[in-house]
Amino acid sequence: MNLVYVTTGFLVVAALITLFIQFRKYIFDLPLRKALIVFGIYLSRFLIHHTLLIVQWAIVIPDTPLSIWFLFLAIIIIVNRIPFIPSRDLVFMWAGIELSRMLDMTTAAVAGMLLVSSALKKSTNLILFLIISYSNSDIKIEKEIQDETANDKWVLRLYIAGQTPKAQTALKNLKKICEEQLHGRFSIEIIDLLIT
Repeated sequence: MNLVYVTTGFLVVAALITLFIQFRKYIFDLPLRKALIVFGIYLSRFLIHHTLLIVQWAIVIPDTPLSIWFLFLAIIIIVNRIPFIPSRDLVFMWAGIELSRMLDMTTAAVAGMLLVSSALKKSTNLILFLIISYSNSDIKIEKEIQDETANDKWVLRLYIAGQTPKAQTALKNLKKICEEQLHGRFSIEIIDLLIT
């Protein structure tokens, strides 16, 4: 039985090493400046999120020392880093309830707090998903409209009364405006009323 576990573990590690070697240049290919920006964004998000969690917990159960909330925070960070767990919130809730029993905390208060925290997290994720989906649909609609009109060619008719200097200026101004706004997707028909 142990041989099966060792062999499976060896194969998994070998597959992970192979994948890492295969994709290492894509993982570490960011320029230093971009990598630092990405790291800064991630670190800011991490600190803000976890600080707000501790504040939330400390407000809900104020008699608990800060060190216990840091212990809860360490557990949630560890649980979130374990791969292939389908519901990390439930695992953390279970660990938090068990920890509250060991630390002689009010288990019902901790369970309620963790349940509400999980529900708030899910609700926030749903709201953000809906907002992003809605904004992306607006962008897609705008892009479709632009794509539809991108192939359209404008046919403009300029009516003049002879080849006067004003007619030449009008034609020059019309061409300039069309080049700026229509980017070559136009044609100008000149209709001289004195000739026709």
